[in-house]
Amino acid sequence: MNSIAQRLKKDMLLECISFQSDLGGNLIGKKYKDADEARIPFTIAIDDQSLNSDDVTIRNRDTLNQIRVPVDLATGQLLCFFNNSCSHQLIQKF
Repeated sequence: MNSIAQRLKKDMLLECISFQSDLGGNLIGKKYKDADEARIPFTIAIDDQSLNSDDVTIRNRDTLNQIRVPVDLATGQLLCFFNNSCSHQLIQKF
């Protein structure tokens, strides 16, 4: 498991957020499809850009919108979406 995935796992465990990891070699579209079928509301993608910029993509299953956020803020953003406590501007984008 890469260091970004380990950091996210640690942060999510601290916040009691249930998660699944898919570190297999499938294309991201297949992973999104599998997550959608499992009714997972949000997915976090770690890609090559993440390794250079230390950010990740959070995808909303229902709207299909995506945002890139710093790794250290990803868990907080998920909590924000779960609790509907995000700023109005961010909710409109997402």
